[in-house]
Formats: sequence, C-alpha cells, structure tokens
Amino acid sequence: MSTGRREDGSDEMLTDADDYFAPYFRPVSVAAMVSGVGSAWSAGKTFSYKSIDHLAVSLALRETVGADVHAVLSATVLPALGLRHSVLETDAEGVPLLCGAWYTTPGDLARIGALLLGRGELGGRRVLPEAWIDTMLTESDASCAGPTEGPSALRHPYGASVWLNRDGHVPAAPREMSYALGSLGQAVFVLPEHDLVIARTGLEPTPDHGALITAVLTALPLCEVSR
Repeated sequence: MSTGRREDGSDEMLTDADDYFAPYFRPVSVAAMVSGVGSAWSAGKTFSYKSIDHLAVSLALRETVGADVHAVLSATVLPALGLRHSVLETDAEGVPLLCGAWYTTPGDLARIGALLLGRGELGGRRVLPEAWIDTMLTESDASCAGPTEGPSALRHPYGASVWLNRDGHVPAAPREMSYALGSLGQAVFVLPEHDLVIARTGLEPTPDHGALITAVLTALPLCEVSR
C-alpha cells in the first residue's frame, strides 16, 4: 500500500462513486483503472490504503500467466491454499479483482488465517515460504515511519496485506495479533499465543471486533474444560 499511486475518493470512502469502491459496485476494467491513475508520491514513502495497488498485481498476473488468470488461479493457487469454496470475481476481461471482490465461506477464511498461524504450513504441507510469512507480518517501512494518507481509521501498522495489532489498535486483543479486514464486517483474526483463528462473516457497517474477540477469549477456558 505504498506504490505512490493516486486513487480518487473521499476521506470517508463511503460512496460507490469513489474509486476505492468501484470494483465492488459497478463494472470496471482493471487495465483502465490501473493505467488511468498517476503517481502522487514516491514509491515506498507514503502509506495509503487503497484498492489500486492490488489491482496492479492482478494486471501483472495476467501479463505473467496469460489471459485466463482466473482459470490459472482457480486450478493452482486456490487449491494449494486449501480454499475449496472460494470463487474470484473478475472484470469483463477476466482479470481477478484481487482487492477483495470474491465469494467465499467462513471455513475458507479460517484456512487463510490457519496458513498464517502455521507459518506457511497447512495440513502438514509447506504452502508458502516462511520468509514470505515474515514479510507479511513485518510492518512496512511506509506504514511504520513514513507519512500516511487517507482516513485516520486506516492509519496503523500494516504488513503485506494484513494489519498488525502491535500498537494496540484493537485494545481487547493481544499485541501479537494479525488480521485482515474486509468490507462490511468480514474479518480474519490470527492470535498465535492462543493458537487461535477467528473468522467472521456478515453485513455490518461498523462491527465491534473488540467485543467479538473479548467474547471468544472469555469462552476459551470453558471450551478447554468441555474437551
């Protein structure tokens, strides 16, 4: 989230007119969106949470694996990650909207968290290099020390596609927690000290993640007793 690309939209990012929400609410061309934005800052210097960076990855994948990116990812990457019930949404040209537009289940969300919890291993198999997990869980230079741009609610430690709670942004959760947040309350929380993954789906504009985590952690001793 520090390429320096400009993505138009309000600070609140609450309307479907904003570029941030365009992939979710109206037909878009990933190629047109990526080519249509310019650079506002030097790469790697300013953290700005936005869709355009992940869409640029989507476009790069098409250039790497061929036109039918969706078929390639569905046949290779999704099964390798254990995502048995997930379907990637694409634009009209078949480019996946990797900024988050996909159909999935709580079980598949939990598997993503389990991959982080297992340091890249899933079901006894090495799926991702452990070095990449370290990268995901290391705060980016731009998020850590550089200036930030965008809503204040999205200005806290960020690794590679995951948020980090080392600043206590979610006070009810341990500082070692990492998590991914989706639109309208979709979330995956990884709490290694509890050997725990929490996956949440639902439609709630302002979910209380702290209350959810508190309730789960409170219930853990009862779960241990019942075992």
